[in-house]
Parts: sequence; structure tokens; C-alpha cells
Amino acid sequence: MKVFTDEFLTIDYYSDQNYFLVTRKGEQNIDFETYKYIIDHWLNTVKKYKPQKQLVDYSELLVPISPEHQKYAQENLIIPAVKISIKKTAFIISRDLFAQMSVEETMARKVGDLEFRYFSDFNKAKEWLLNE
Repeated sequence: MKVFTDEFLTIDYYSDQNYFLVTRKGEQNIDFETYKYIIDHWLNTVKKYKPQKQLVDYSELLVPISPEHQKYAQENLIIPAVKISIKKTAFIISRDLFAQMSVEETMARKVGDLEFRYFSDFNKAKEWLLNE
């Protein structure tokens, strides 16, 4: 079930397996206010549905996430989401090296007991995520 969509992000919730499929679309830089809007909506969907797992597809993210955006995501999405319900996240890596490095920098700080891994293959990521 699609629970959020705009031109930069789509979130689908699969209640039977209690996980989000988050697809980040990004071929251009987005301003900070737009980024905050996206992050805030992402967190609101976590609050509403309380998924324990996320499959985050960054394969179409083609621009790096700025340090300012990384800090905002860490403080206003990742930390609160782990406190609410997220226990495990699989990332599909970006095809752009610099964009991928910025995702890894965003996740560099350990957050609670969050378990996460990076994958280049969607099916392998989903298999890891959904297998206990």
C-alpha cells in the first residue's frame, strides 16, 4: 500500500511483513526546505505504521546528500525512527559513487541497535531484510 509519494520519494508499506519500501528519486539537488518536508513526512509514516524494517532504494539517487541534509536526516529521521520501531534497514546503493558515499556518511554514526547493510541487488537486499 502506497503511504506517501511525491516527486522525490515514495513509501510503500507491506503490513504482512511489517516493512517499508522507500524509493528515493533524485536526479537534481533539492533545497533544504524541500528535504525537511520529505524527511518529516518519512518520519510521520514511521510514527503511523511503526514498521520494524525498511528497504531503502537509493539506486536512482544521482546527486550526493549535502552534509547539512545528512545531519538533518540523522537527527530528525534516523534516530527517532529507531526509537519508534525501526530495527533493520537494507539499502540499495546508488549508481553514483559520490551519492553513495554521502548515504554512507549519513549512516556512519551508530544509532541504537539498528542493523543495516548495503546491497547492489534488490532481491538480495529484500531477502536479507525479511529473513530473521
